[in-house]
Amino acid sequence: MWNHRLRVALYCVVPLWCGVINGEEVKLPLDLTVEAGDSDRIDAVASFPLSEPLTAKKLRQSPVAAQIDRPAARLYWIAEGKTAAGSRRTYRLEEGAPASATGLVVSDSEGAVEATYDGKALLRYNKAHVEPPPGVNPKFGRSAHLHPVRTPSGAIITDELPPDHLHQSGIFLAYTKTQFEGRDIDFWNLAGGKGRVRFKELKGVASGPVFGRIQTVHEHVDLTAPGETTDIGKTSGGKVALVEHWDVRIWSAGWKSVRGKNAAVGSPGVCHAVTGAERSPAGGHGRDHRHHLRHLR
Repeated sequence: MWNHRLRVALYCVVPLWCGVINGEEVKLPLDLTVEAGDSDRIDAVASFPLSEPLTAKKLRQSPVAAQIDRPAARLYWIAEGKTAAGSRRTYRLEEGAPASATGLVVSDSEGAVEATYDGKALLRYNKAHVEPPPGVNPKFGRSAHLHPVRTPSGAIITDELPPDHLHQSGIFLAYTKTQFEGRDIDFWNLAGGKGRVRFKELKGVASGPVFGRIQTVHEHVDLTAPGETTDIGKTSGGKVALVEHWDVRIWSAGWKSVRGKNAAVGSPGVCHAVTGAERSPAGGHGRDHRHHLRHLR
């Protein structure tokens, strides 16, 4: 039984992000309405804040999926297909078993975290220090980056240690003109030996039918600190100047529209989203309840 209550009425506005208006307390079923606003929406992500985490499914004539972000206590689903400008859709959250659906699988291994969708590789987050090939300055090695990153059609859109930009590997974040304790530090240009960014720890991964998630922590390391002897600092050494939190999400939105096609960069099927420099990842736990969400009209 679901014995928690939510306050309504509620509705969704652009960009299909649900809000709550104070009103009467009600129990399930609960109707949720999303509106397209002034623009057409294709496979748009919709969400609704929950008072505690749930397990859910969405029905649109046949079962499709919804997913809970447990730390944030928010329900997500995809408003599949086109939601025309000025139109709206109504869903109902009810008691029920979760749907079975193709999902995003995020797997942790010793040196990397891999994300796949329907068995197809999407991206790799590199925890381990990636060494450059023979003959290349070893200072150009790097951890804490995404490579390879693929489109839904399988095209790789990142590079690792390109000959003309050896300091750039995949998707990463680093700063150039910085000061720490009065010293000028460059975390970007690795050959200078002043600083680097490295993997510290993996905070968590999540898999599901709507999104996959990778939460990780990086260290921005000063290699010029007094008494410092390391010239690379790939896993230890140096003085930590900044601790950075990454929250990487891969959304399932748009996959049906590009499956079997060659997706260009920037198409709706390129579903990888990265947010960086978060101060602290969200935390919290909740009881597991079973519900489903169905499309009414």
